[in-house]
Amino acid sequence: MRADLFEAATECMPNLVIGFLQDGRIIYANKATLLRLGYKQKQLKGMSIRDICPEISVDNWRLLWLDIRQNKSIQLSAKFHTQGRGLIDIDSTATYISSNARGLGFICGRDSIPATNNVQVIDNRASQLEQIITERTHQLNETKNALEKEIIKNNTVIEKYKNLSKRYKLFFNSSNDAIIVTRVYNSTVNGRIIHEVNDRACRALGYTREELIGRSTADIHPPEDWTSMLPSMGVHLIKDRHVVFESTHMTKLGKRIPVEISSHLFTLQGMRMGFSVVRDITMRKMSEQALLQSLEQEKLLRNELEESMSKRIEFTRALVHELKTPLTPLMGASGALTDRVDTEPLISLARCIRKSSESLNKRIQELLDFSKGEIGLLKLNRVSVDPVQLIQEVCEYVQPLAKSKNIKMQAAIRGNLPRIWADEERLTQILLNLTDNAFKFTPSKGSITISVETVSDQLVFKVTDTGKGMSEEKQRSLFNKDKTYAFTDKDIQSGLQLGLTLCRMLVELHGGKIQVSSRLGEGFEVMFSIPVLAPSK
Repeated sequence: MRADLFEAATECMPNLVIGFLQDGRIIYANKATLLRLGYKQKQLKGMSIRDICPEISVDNWRLLWLDIRQNKSIQLSAKFHTQGRGLIDIDSTATYISSNARGLGFICGRDSIPATNNVQVIDNRASQLEQIITERTHQLNETKNALEKEIIKNNTVIEKYKNLSKRYKLFFNSSNDAIIVTRVYNSTVNGRIIHEVNDRACRALGYTREELIGRSTADIHPPEDWTSMLPSMGVHLIKDRHVVFESTHMTKLGKRIPVEISSHLFTLQGMRMGFSVVRDITMRKMSEQALLQSLEQEKLLRNELEESMSKRIEFTRALVHELKTPLTPLMGASGALTDRVDTEPLISLARCIRKSSESLNKRIQELLDFSKGEIGLLKLNRVSVDPVQLIQEVCEYVQPLAKSKNIKMQAAIRGNLPRIWADEERLTQILLNLTDNAFKFTPSKGSITISVETVSDQLVFKVTDTGKGMSEEKQRSLFNKDKTYAFTDKDIQSGLQLGLTLCRMLVELHGGKIQVSSRLGEGFEVMFSIPVLAPSK
């Protein structure tokens, strides 16, 4: 590739391009670099990469150079010094090139801040040209020896430009992306003719450089892009001087490759030219397709789950209905029988039937609530609740049971308690469930205490008994409906797991937490918190 073509293409790029030697000395910087960092070309050529990138020490530079040399191209993110504007973050690619038995490197970084306006650029260039003219005029006034030295110096510069042209070509051909330079005549489908390509473009498309140069860009696109996409992108390129779009390239063998094309328009010797970087996005498209398939699969699974949950709740409702249908007259009959018999053992039998039917009715209702909670249908009816009155009513309700079991039932209320915004019926259900379990574990002459206190913005309720306690292993699965331990007393296992799991659901619906604390032989304590919430306006 010719030096003037490549330099013109590089100068039009919005990205920063910096060339450097093995020791870090800067040998070239494009216009975007000068504008972004605020230096002049002459200043940068007297500096090294370490001067403009303070994060890189001498030792770090040696390691970085070895990394660039071994991998040919690496990603580099660092802070760069600007002239009078502090540090800026630059994301770049460092590329290694072997030329004339010594190594060269190029940094190509993203320029995130727009360049200064064209007037400022013209002023800067005019100032530079003025300085050059002054220097040349002074040189013409020198002696013959000085003139000969200048001629030698100019010859050296020419040689350097020749070498630089070779370096540009190496940089051009070592890019990981395909690069296509075009002559832009107009926005029609055949209005862009390929002028130059790098090695990567040749390998990707399967053509030689000679086969591609002179072709229309339409020749490497499928026919369906000819009528709409290519003319449309041509219009945008000429109007905006930059366009990024996704398309498809056709190889020499007819293989289709999805690509992302970033094109820039620049002018070279009065001709409109296009500089396009072409990236193969096959892997990205495969990932997008896999993601779409996963989303579709997730949608199907979600629909199946919702259908399964709907069938489950309908089954539970039907089951509850079937269980309650014969239970309702049984409860009524057992109540009437209890009121009318007055001799033993009929009184005991009637009371047993009534108690068992009421317990069964409670378990059936818990089963329905639990099923609703599992699928998110369990709702709260929040009202303003006085926690002191609530605890007193619960204690009064269970007092007859406490007397019959010779258990001391007491309430412990600490401090002035605020009213809470909660479902009073569900809160009562939680406390009754917990006290019911406490009665099952607490022996005669034991005690059960319901306490409540304010902790930060929470009301903390505790139900404590002096029963036999529980091991840590059993505590860990106490709220797990899927794991039930064998208890010593058969009459306490019924409803324990389901009741406590339902309590956890109701507490969490209120936005609180529930936990247990116990040791074998030292009693059992269940603590749950309810946030002190104001009603929403």
